[in-house]
Amino acid sequence: METVTNDANMENMADYEKSFKKLETGEFVKGKVVKIDSDSVLVDIGYKSEAVIPFNEISLKPFKAISDAVNVGDEIDVMVLKTESRDGHPIVSKKKADIENEWKNVVNSFKNNETMSGACIEKIRGGLLVNIGITGMRAFLPGSLADIKPLADLGELVGEVLNFKIIQVDEDDRNVVVSRRKCLEEDRLKMRDELWNNIYEGAILTGKVVRIADFGAFVDLGGMDGLIHISELSYTRVKHTQDIVNVGDQVEVVVIGVDKEKRKIGLSLRQTKPDPWLTVEEKFKAGDCAEAVVTRVVKNYVFAEIIPGIEGLIPVNELSLDKFAKAEDVVKADQKIKVKIIDIKPLERRILLSASRIESDNLKEEYKPFLSEEKTGSFTVGDLLKNKMKGL
Repeated sequence: METVTNDANMENMADYEKSFKKLETGEFVKGKVVKIDSDSVLVDIGYKSEAVIPFNEISLKPFKAISDAVNVGDEIDVMVLKTESRDGHPIVSKKKADIENEWKNVVNSFKNNETMSGACIEKIRGGLLVNIGITGMRAFLPGSLADIKPLADLGELVGEVLNFKIIQVDEDDRNVVVSRRKCLEEDRLKMRDELWNNIYEGAILTGKVVRIADFGAFVDLGGMDGLIHISELSYTRVKHTQDIVNVGDQVEVVVIGVDKEKRKIGLSLRQTKPDPWLTVEEKFKAGDCAEAVVTRVVKNYVFAEIIPGIEGLIPVNELSLDKFAKAEDVVKADQKIKVKIIDIKPLERRILLSASRIESDNLKEEYKPFLSEEKTGSFTVGDLLKNKMKGL
């Protein structure tokens, strides 16, 4: 009877052993954290005894306390390092399982053209080292793929967490090459499509000046550039674009033209500010005198600005009482002169000015003592000279 009982016990023990999964070294299994000790973690992997994760196999990332990496109740993936230790516990690694899972994620992201985030950790020859994914897998970012435009110093990106596209995977050596430029280009295309779907004349937008030209400035509106023509930079006359804006400036602009067929956008910087012509009649009227700055001298006209944005016209015959051959003999660009307002037409954005009438008024003041009612008879040039000498 005893032999039968032993045989039955052996059979029961064999059945009990068969009820547990068999383990193989290098196998990946799922488990549940059941206990955390000071130097290891116990995991239930469905084996006859709990598996042990040694301290140095818990996580790829640095941690101070084990609870920073895992907690009781967590379901985790582990890789079998030993099927059984001296104590009868399998030895497993969460760190190696994380690395393998991360690699699978990298390969899938590459195949599906997905975006991954990562931190730039070091500048090296030709580019940057990047930690991607949860475990911080190393990847190489070539300098030419770090931005849409070449960067003066790649080191500026060190420490930055950015988005990347995986463009090359070597499964044998497990090397990964990433591109930030591809992400930026895709984002720019999305922004451009959104811009074209929503843009309209009169819209007020904010952009960044990206290029300066003699005829104006190009502004990045987020996905596409628009042009501020030099005539739309300011209400004042602009000689050089960089007198008003510079590359890198953030500006608020008004959309004044949209050509979707040619993909062109016209912008205005000056129209975001009050138009001085709307209030010019509140400041000046015909007959008023003002100080002006000569802005241009041409053959038959002189242009002079009486206040910023308000430029008047001086006909050549209103320039001086003295005889002269050409306007340049009387005034020069940037010269300050006194003028009298002859006529104002705000709707036509035109003001007619005279410098000679200021001279005429001054002469009348000078002759006034000789033309008063108390003075009778004629006066001579000598009288004028005497009067001037008294003034001196």
